[in-house]
Amino acid sequence: MVPKEEADWLKADLAATKKPTIVFTHQLLNPQDLIEPNFDVKHLIANAADIRSILEKSGVVVAVFSGHYHDGGFQNVNGIGYVVLQANAAYGNDVAYHNQYSTVDVYAEGKKTKVVVAGNGAQKSYVINATVK
Repeated sequence: MVPKEEADWLKADLAATKKPTIVFTHQLLNPQDLIEPNFDVKHLIANAADIRSILEKSGVVVAVFSGHYHDGGFQNVNGIGYVVLQANAAYGNDVAYHNQYSTVDVYAEGKKTKVVVAGNGAQKSYVINATVK
């Protein structure tokens, strides 16, 4: 759970910028019902819906990166790309393939932002196109 003081700080910090913003968390903010039917809610931040609302209302958040859920994944929720990075643990010992990581390039022009996540190994690649207010 994100404490109220931190949520208030996040809201104020996002309100202080007009620039495209990327947020990093350890546990997921993704909606449980969009991940998979048997998803264990212990992987989520307890007040994830409240935090997503802060991110969405800010109008500047283009992407959220997290981990904790070993299978990884991607969702676009209300214009924000949620990238869950795949874990290196528990997937094998072939370092040529089981060495998951990503490089990320961000291209911003005016109100349009493109976030390119280039995956390596079992990590998938994603492209997020977003517009800030």
